[in-house]
Amino acid sequence: MTRPRGRAAWPPALSALAHALGGAGGVLFAMDKVTGRMPVSVVVGPAEQAAAAGRAYRRRHPGATVLYDDMYTSEAEMDRSPHYDQLRRAGLRYHLAAPLLDDARWTVALMVQRTSRAGHVQASEIATFARLVPHLEEAARMGVRAIEMDAAMSGGVIVADGAGRVREADPGAETILTRGDGLHVDRAGLRAARPAETASLQRLVAAAASNRRRSAPGGMVALSREAGSPYDALVMPLSARPRPDMVAGAGLAVILVREPVRASAATFGPRSRAEA
Repeated sequence: MTRPRGRAAWPPALSALAHALGGAGGVLFAMDKVTGRMPVSVVVGPAEQAAAAGRAYRRRHPGATVLYDDMYTSEAEMDRSPHYDQLRRAGLRYHLAAPLLDDARWTVALMVQRTSRAGHVQASEIATFARLVPHLEEAARMGVRAIEMDAAMSGGVIVADGAGRVREADPGAETILTRGDGLHVDRAGLRAARPAETASLQRLVAAAASNRRRSAPGGMVALSREAGSPYDALVMPLSARPRPDMVAGAGLAVILVREPVRASAATFGPRSRAEA
């Protein structure tokens, strides 16, 4: 069976998380406060959850990592609340939520919805969710970074392991890899058009995936093409911040490939120059 990849993997992943926590469904959304757009909106379970999740999220406790109903409301208040009346009509009652990111531009939140029969979340479920939240927060930071980069460039985003094997690729990156001009993939992993560029790319990917260069992880390399100017490829750790529990070779690297634009080196940072 082929495993879903990219955005197609989000609904089954969210559904699996919800059911692992005793939920009947879930909502994941990312809202751009500047544009008002919601580039990520994933709903599994009753569709009414989408609006309900947004309202419930705004009632978050400042500084709280995990949110759930009886932190801030009683059963009697739920019975009188239009919000909970909407949930009841959808066959739902309780929730477990986490504000994953809330900065000047982005709001990202995740909510698991529970039925009345399932009851309030238990201490063990709250503890399990709390252990997952730091990883979900990191994924949210990387996700919005990828959204911003995708909006600013013509290219694609690749996730690779330390050996250069592709784990994920967005549609733009898949087009680049399929075209094979400047960057392609074979059984050994990612390959550039020139051996020296392949070697530079491999070094950056290996270093970013293992977090060996903690002071300045990742870097940029130019990838020659026959059809035009070289691609700019920015390589950085998938982990937004180096984690002490990561061992050498255990991580993943993000590779942002884009069409060259003026001042790209100033935008992306120092470039690793490969000898022709």
